[in-house]
Amino acid sequence: MRVVVTGASGFIGRPVAEALLARGATVLALGRSDPHMRGVEFLPCDLLSDDPAAALVQARAQILVHCAWDTTHGAFWTSPANRDWLAATLRLAEAFRAGGGRRFVGIGSCAEYDWTCLPSDGVVAEAAPCNPATPYGQAKLEAFRQLCALDGLALAWARLFLLHGPGEKAGRLVPSVLDALRKGEPAKIASGRPVRDFMTIEEAGQAIAALALSQVDGAVNIGSGRPQSILEFVMQIATEFGRPDLVAAGALPDRPDDPPALLPDLARLRREVGFGGHPRARS
Repeated sequence: MRVVVTGASGFIGRPVAEALLARGATVLALGRSDPHMRGVEFLPCDLLSDDPAAALVQARAQILVHCAWDTTHGAFWTSPANRDWLAATLRLAEAFRAGGGRRFVGIGSCAEYDWTCLPSDGVVAEAAPCNPATPYGQAKLEAFRQLCALDGLALAWARLFLLHGPGEKAGRLVPSVLDALRKGEPAKIASGRPVRDFMTIEEAGQAIAALALSQVDGAVNIGSGRPQSILEFVMQIATEFGRPDLVAAGALPDRPDDPPALLPDLARLRREVGFGGHPRARS
């Protein structure tokens, strides 16, 4: 199976490419940056300005996993670049279809859901109402809806929840906590009460690869099935580091629009894709 991966040098794309290779796929990286991965052919293309048609014809791939997007920390939620990436995503899908591609796998987000009407336990299934509060979520949801309308191209849409791991950008929760711990300084967080689903980027890459190589279409939540409060998660990191005393819960204000719980219903991922099996229980 030949699979094109965009953004293969990035936080999400690299572990996806690695997981696909491990499953025996032939992987081709399409984008601006060569991931320099053994066994991966690089096809240079600036998705925001270049026509990807020629590169896709060269790739002769049946599946495309589109991981590239602007995720600049602190800016991507409201960045005007989200509209650019929406347009680039639609161009890419149309060129892939025209070149004979048959399956497009996009990377969505839990930010597509309506966080103002979550159930009491915070668990959202793929059929839950979508009403994104940010330009990022809006662009992702619009991409999903328009791709669903493309005839002749099967679409799978991986809705990611909270990821962490190698390659994570500075300023995000885990890198900021680790930076403080290494300096022997207080690791400042808000109250830490909200409950979230934290998943390693390696595990997410494996889940997305499993989805890509499956026959499952439509939106599929991607998560670990291991809910934790943010404080529990940070304390786990600090304890492994040997400095739980440095965790300063409450040193930062809570966000007023932060839901108390936001967790994925993973029934489709488990039963249809056949990935994972963690019980939904508090750790």
